[in-house]
Amino acid sequence: MILAGLAAFSVFCKSKFSVIKTEYFDVIYPPECEISAKKIASVCDGYYLEITSLLSEEPYQRFPVTLIKDVEQFNAHFNPLSYNHIVMYDTFTPEGLDVFGKTIESVFYHELTHAVTLNIKSRKNRFLSWFADVVNPAYFSLTMFWLEGATVSFESRKGEGRLNDPFFMQDAYESLKEGKFPSWRDVTGGRDTFPGGSDAYLFGGMFSKYLQDKYGMEKFAEFWHLAGTECPLSFVAGLFKKTYGLPLTDAWLDFKAALEEKLSKSTSAPLLEKTLLSDKNAVVRTFDVHTSFRLGDETKIIWYDSKSAAIYMKSGKKTKKLLSITGVSSIKFSDDGEYIAVSRYVLRNSTKAEIGIFDIANSKYHNLGMSAKRDASVVRSLNGFDVYAVEVNSNPIQLLHFRYDEKFHRLEDAEPITLGADEVPYSVLSFTYDGKIQHAAIIKTGLNWKIRLFDDSKKIAEYDFGKKIIHNLHMNFADAYKIIFSFAWADMGPFQSGESENQIFSRIGLFSVKTDDFSAEFLAQQIDSFENLGGITDVCFDMENYSPICVSAEYESNPLCTVKIDSALMRASKEFGPVTFEASGPSQEFGNASADSKDSLLAQKDFSEKPFNVLPYYLKGIRIPFGLVSRTDLSFATLSTALLGASYIGTDTLGDHLVGLSAGFDPFSNSLGFWGRFSGGGSAFTGGSNSLSYNLAGNVLFDGSSFLQTSDSFSMSYVLWRGLVSSVSLSLEEYFFYGEEDEEYEVDSDSVKAGIMKGSEYTMGGTHSKTDFVLSFSNIHKSSPKNFQYAGFSFSLFLSSEYKNVHYDFSDDKKIESEKNYLNAGASLLVRIPGISQIGLFPLSLKATLFPSSDYFASFSAGVVLWSWEIQKGVPAASIFLNRFTLQASYTGNFDYYSNGKKDFFAVKKSLDIAKDLSKDDYSDSLALGAFFTFGPNASVATGSLSWNLGGKIEFCPNPKDDKRLKGGLLFGLNY
Repeated sequence: MILAGLAAFSVFCKSKFSVIKTEYFDVIYPPECEISAKKIASVCDGYYLEITSLLSEEPYQRFPVTLIKDVEQFNAHFNPLSYNHIVMYDTFTPEGLDVFGKTIESVFYHELTHAVTLNIKSRKNRFLSWFADVVNPAYFSLTMFWLEGATVSFESRKGEGRLNDPFFMQDAYESLKEGKFPSWRDVTGGRDTFPGGSDAYLFGGMFSKYLQDKYGMEKFAEFWHLAGTECPLSFVAGLFKKTYGLPLTDAWLDFKAALEEKLSKSTSAPLLEKTLLSDKNAVVRTFDVHTSFRLGDETKIIWYDSKSAAIYMKSGKKTKKLLSITGVSSIKFSDDGEYIAVSRYVLRNSTKAEIGIFDIANSKYHNLGMSAKRDASVVRSLNGFDVYAVEVNSNPIQLLHFRYDEKFHRLEDAEPITLGADEVPYSVLSFTYDGKIQHAAIIKTGLNWKIRLFDDSKKIAEYDFGKKIIHNLHMNFADAYKIIFSFAWADMGPFQSGESENQIFSRIGLFSVKTDDFSAEFLAQQIDSFENLGGITDVCFDMENYSPICVSAEYESNPLCTVKIDSALMRASKEFGPVTFEASGPSQEFGNASADSKDSLLAQKDFSEKPFNVLPYYLKGIRIPFGLVSRTDLSFATLSTALLGASYIGTDTLGDHLVGLSAGFDPFSNSLGFWGRFSGGGSAFTGGSNSLSYNLAGNVLFDGSSFLQTSDSFSMSYVLWRGLVSSVSLSLEEYFFYGEEDEEYEVDSDSVKAGIMKGSEYTMGGTHSKTDFVLSFSNIHKSSPKNFQYAGFSFSLFLSSEYKNVHYDFSDDKKIESEKNYLNAGASLLVRIPGISQIGLFPLSLKATLFPSSDYFASFSAGVVLWSWEIQKGVPAASIFLNRFTLQASYTGNFDYYSNGKKDFFAVKKSLDIAKDLSKDDYSDSLALGAFFTFGPNASVATGSLSWNLGGKIEFCPNPKDDKRLKGGLLFGLNY
């Protein structure tokens, strides 16, 4: 029944998909991903043969690759569960992945490298793939550092990729400058503070390239073959020494010395004075500056700190938080400085790119109600606003023009400006000049960066920067003579000591355009050696004081600061003549794309396209040689598992629907059982990006020829609405048991049954059904870069029902039956108070619940973090990553609720009467002090995805439920 429902649902969902079958790949895609699918189909077999050749591996597998446009934030992943497959979100490419000439193909190459490295197995072990592709020792010995190290180094072999991008590389050199260079254990991916798991990509990629350059690709391939063959007790350290003949720590120190030598040969400049604008621990993702030059006006600076999930503004000496908001990718002032255009990613039915306008004076945010839009800018006009935004999923890419009705908050009159077929725009600006709206943007074509000026009539001027990577364009100033732009830039390519230009760090760029003939100058400042300041990832000038405001690429943060510079040091490094195109004829590179551009692209190769059938892919899953059938008790707790048996788990090619089937024999109860599961909504194994998730599972067991029991569960959660930091969600959990426990119990002194003597034996059976229905609102959000700093509240209304009919069968043929009906409503309120955010102390949480269960009328608790020490280090003596040490205190109180069965049905309506009857005897409480370490594994693929709290606590109970007032014990918990 489950399998039939799955088949029908999956076929319905994937009915519009097609598949291109190559020698080694099934490229699966909906119609809107046709161009990208055929790009991948053109190169996939060649890429596979290239990667396997580099690693001395045979191409022996076949991989499905699925493309979708539902998710509007670019990403891709390789997943071996329940079988090897690659998923790609076909949408706009963000900065950071702009260092590929052919982005979609190169990102596929990255994921395919995962597929090859993690499937290197000896010939005699390849049969294990029949059980599951994930059966490979490499999954247990290697961490993200090695997994992503191989992929990043391979993507960068031919002069592009992240190891040729100073914006990516500079953090490693910055860690040397700051005296924070990590050990190899520290950058395995276990860090849960900035830069988080990205350190594994950076240091893993650089170290893998170092090994390949110094010892050769053959040794690197040998290492991966060994990882796919054995898993020593010392994990990767043992694998490394066996391959390279020296301890991993020694090789890491040699790698560090090589980086120090490069850093010492880089160009340096005098130390410059800086002043922090943001919190020193902030991670500023985007910012903007507005200088009006009107008498009495002050320069305004806005920035978005992703660690605080908030937009801040500084005007004069005053800094204030404008609004809390998640997922912001871009903020820009309107030309009059009174409004902010906001671009963000938000989870709707999947991750969507949305735009909005924030009214500074009235502190109001207007969501423009559109998805698939990013890089928004807004210009004031007589009738309201002119809003411009990049269409995320269009091909070719379009810049859309909307007239925004301020009174009725409507968008009207969309006018697209279409770019060339291979052009990607970044940092699109819109501003008024000479009485007209004009635009500027960074335009990337292949590995070539340009700055383009244009207006709605498509008249443009364009300036070619070649392989200078340009990020974060800002318009700083405009008058009758010139327009000044600023941006961060870096030379693409590996650092070569002895060159006149330093290529280790990204830098400040200033670009001045003359308005009479569009000639321009690129002004460059050799700023590479700031005091406690790294490379420049974003820069905009305060033109009133002629000082740059920069986002600094420090190792553990990206703060915003001002820097004092000598303007005389600014020099013209290159002059640009104007390259202009008139509206009378769109240029070859800009304007309406030619009608046959798509056809010419798809004509590169003949493809055999077929309708996609998802059902065969469900048969490629995990085959487990033991059962997953569980025998439970009436309280839904597992008594035993029928391990003697077999199980199967399968998914579709996106991994967002899972089916599980199992059969097994339980010798403890002499029973045969079956288990089934169907889940979906988001990736079954990776969490996905969908706001709906559900899970249906059930067991049925037979004792000989007769029925023994069934236990079933159903859960569902759905996000009904999301705001800036708020959400409304709905969840349902249901558990059902019917049958016999088949477990013998003995009557004790605390549970004498209707005169039955203590020590008498009995078995239990019956029916137990429990359902919880919850409607929740939450606006709890991060309030500062410090850990544990949250603000806001969550409120839940819930309905709980329970039916329990239990019969007790005693050994002397006596039988007792009891019945319980419970239906009640309740409410829960949680308040988070950030405490003293400047020093990260005393964040407080308060919670109160009415009718938390059938045993309690009310409960409340208060918890406070007294102190937290960030460690973020790998432990040399064990494969453990230590995150932090925390000291916290809490107080908990409960009021008992004495239920009398049907008499107290839906007791919430009598809450006031129950509260009046409460006495001291109904109350119990405890005051606890706990200290614990947060840590996780540091030697497997679980690194960074799993962590525990381990420590101890002392508990004092002023009003205990028993006679014990002072208690102590172990504090242990799993973080998820």
